[in-house]
Amino acid sequence: MTKSSNEASSRKLRIALVSAYPPSTGPLSEYGWHLVEYLKHSERVEQVYVLADRVSGSQTEAAATSDVIRCWSFGGATLPVAVVRQARYLNVDAIWFNLHLTSSGNTKLSRLAGIAAPALARCARFVTLVTLHNMLGLTDLAETRLNASRLDVWGAHVATKLLGAADMVCVPRPEYADLLRRRYGLRRVRHIPIGTLGTPLTTPPTARRHGLLAFGHFGSSKRLEDLIEAVAELSERRTDVHLRIGGSSSRYTPQYLEDLRRIHEGRGYVTFLGYVPEGEVSALFQSAAISVLPYGTVTGMSSVAVQSAMYGIPILASDIPGFRALEREGLRLSFFEWRNKESLKQGIERILESPEDTRRQDALRNLEYCERQRMETIVDEYLNILESLVFDASKRAAGGIRRS
Repeated sequence: MTKSSNEASSRKLRIALVSAYPPSTGPLSEYGWHLVEYLKHSERVEQVYVLADRVSGSQTEAAATSDVIRCWSFGGATLPVAVVRQARYLNVDAIWFNLHLTSSGNTKLSRLAGIAAPALARCARFVTLVTLHNMLGLTDLAETRLNASRLDVWGAHVATKLLGAADMVCVPRPEYADLLRRRYGLRRVRHIPIGTLGTPLTTPPTARRHGLLAFGHFGSSKRLEDLIEAVAELSERRTDVHLRIGGSSSRYTPQYLEDLRRIHEGRGYVTFLGYVPEGEVSALFQSAAISVLPYGTVTGMSSVAVQSAMYGIPILASDIPGFRALEREGLRLSFFEWRNKESLKQGIERILESPEDTRRQDALRNLEYCERQRMETIVDEYLNILESLVFDASKRAAGGIRRS
């Protein structure tokens, strides 16, 4: 039976979010966690389930809850079928995919399965929303160390075109939306900013800060060798230079940080923190004098750049197109030449010796930038889209909504 508009608008959403999810450290797990935290507190949402990646070892027991269903594995090819099966059982209104082109695996088959999942869900008559975090064509593949062949690139283009089957594809960069429309012919595309992973500060912190911070997943396009060497050399004549490295190795270079740790462990100029729990991230960022982004290319919107900005930390980033685009949008960054250790050293000293008033003005600009894309605002934009898709009269008449 068709509901009236008032009945539809008053009904709350039941959502299945497909994402890597903590304690997994898989791609986009932290972002998935933040989305869920805001969705759970929204009056517009009845229930949010996470259809998450499986974890192993000691993490398994901690990961099991009624709302987090671990039904697919990184590197496997069963994600599309598992997601549709669970969504039917849970009787959800919509399936929301939080992904990038390689978030489901590092093999051709597993990557294709992840990107094809929204198309299968749409064929199964579910409303499907995709948040796509990176785009082929705006990434320097030579810097990713993924050894992509021509067949890999062709497959990635085909997989991207498959996303056009989704009801809506949202991307965190406006140039991604332009590329999807122009190269792939997608029409149901929206640019929605990535949002702040937490609540931005209202004013820059006044407590004394120490040293440098590098944070994220390292080893593919994010490389630390030059940064560690630069810090080692600067520390010989400066007492205010020490590097903390928080995060883990990329799944595509799983031994990267462990190899660096073996080389530099015990040296006074660097500390390897490993995985940093979400509850400790804010204090870590606020304690640093500089956030360094040593990236050869940007494979998506840099959440670390936004995190640095929302905590008022000076940002030193490699001079690549992705970060220059953020500068044009109003983010304040300092730059160094990628693969140039001397340029990196100069950039570090330039920030450390800059006037306090300059650092404060840059921090205020960055806090204003973050205020414009607070996560609660971003989640509301997504919910507007989902409600429009789920409660659209023509979709209901066509039988596109599974929930009775």
